[in-house]
Amino acid sequence: MITLLLLLEFVVWIGCLLHCQVNRQLSIFQPVSILLGYHFLFHLAKPFLWYYFDHNHAFEYMHFYPSEQDIANSILVSIVGLLTSYWAYVLFFRYDNDAIRARLASAIAIARISETTRAVILVVLALSFMAFVQRLRGYLGSDDGFQLVQDARTGNLGFSGGSGWWFELSSAYVFCGIYLWMTSGFSRAWTVIMVALGFLWLTVGQSRFVFVYWALTVAILVLVRSRLNLRKVLFFLPLVTILISAFVALGQNRAAVRDAIFGANSPTKVSEWKRESPFDTLDISTFEVQTAVVDTVPRLTNSYTYFTEHLRILTEPIPRALWSDKPFGDPIKMFEINRFVNLISLSTGWYGQGWLSYGILGLLSTCIIYAMLSSFALRILLKNGGPNAAFAYAVLIPLHLQWMRDGVLVSVLKFALFLTVPAIISALMASHLTRASRKYVPRRQASTTSTSHR
Repeated sequence: MITLLLLLEFVVWIGCLLHCQVNRQLSIFQPVSILLGYHFLFHLAKPFLWYYFDHNHAFEYMHFYPSEQDIANSILVSIVGLLTSYWAYVLFFRYDNDAIRARLASAIAIARISETTRAVILVVLALSFMAFVQRLRGYLGSDDGFQLVQDARTGNLGFSGGSGWWFELSSAYVFCGIYLWMTSGFSRAWTVIMVALGFLWLTVGQSRFVFVYWALTVAILVLVRSRLNLRKVLFFLPLVTILISAFVALGQNRAAVRDAIFGANSPTKVSEWKRESPFDTLDISTFEVQTAVVDTVPRLTNSYTYFTEHLRILTEPIPRALWSDKPFGDPIKMFEINRFVNLISLSTGWYGQGWLSYGILGLLSTCIIYAMLSSFALRILLKNGGPNAAFAYAVLIPLHLQWMRDGVLVSVLKFALFLTVPAIISALMASHLTRASRKYVPRRQASTTSTSHR
């Protein structure tokens, strides 16, 4: 049964892939390509590894041991989620690769900023770097008041001080570097600086996905300027190898790169399981979490979340200094799923969050609405045609990985805000300077007129 369902899912995925290629939408510039890549890795490869190679690390962590029927149900959910999301993108986002490249290339070619704007962005870079250092100290437990703690009620992780937004700002310094690199005309000096900032995050940072977003954003900007050829393939292969190796290594030890470079030894963290291979890691456990959610909700919980998790958009920005009892995670809990299965620190995924919301109807509506919102935002950026919009587009495409992994809208909104902050600052500065010049011109004309009358 599992073999037939996996074969069916693979056939459906191949069909979507071929249709995507026919529509000339199979590229790193397309959200639908991110969807297909993510689905293959996290919804096809994982059940395959579990069924044929007994990779059940995530299930052991969750204390959930699925039957073949549970896996079959989850595979069916994956198929429905893929088909719904894919055809929603086909309906709402119809730009082909050439159209996207042409719009982005023309905008990026004229990307320049004033010295004042550059100075402001450098200040933001410095502030975000301070947040990065403080966040790192909090992870290491050496900064009182800003340590990573666990909510006793929900089990969710968060920082003991602040709303968490200050710490999310920590990732902005990497993308300020990318923006300044782009607006410098991709100068060699800023290329070195931008690469150094990115690899600094890889070396001492705690979030691997920020490094992935950095690498993909840089790749998009490079490929926008000229088409992929053998020379670029040979150039990107070492980077891809480093990226994958670092991602896997950091999945087992977040300080692996730092330890390798500086020769330090981080404290060993005691785990209640044994990894059988690098594939046994919680960071690629979207399918396993989805399987547990489909089996548990609503059979054991007697309820769905009814989309209440999205209320975090309203509560998340509130500082903890103003709301001391603000819960980590969702403000309203219809049930506590950790009573039935351990999902602490795990992400539900795009499809799993839809099922949590309202079963199969929640899955269908979530996939359609998410694809529609994504398409709407990307269409607006492409139609704008400016350098800031082009930069935001290059950043938002990789962020779909975060969205599909977490499944909650507030997650991608929060990252999108901080990773596009240099473009937002530049747009606001340009708007302010334009308004100021418009006010200055009439005054100058009035002064000239008055002088001529005399």
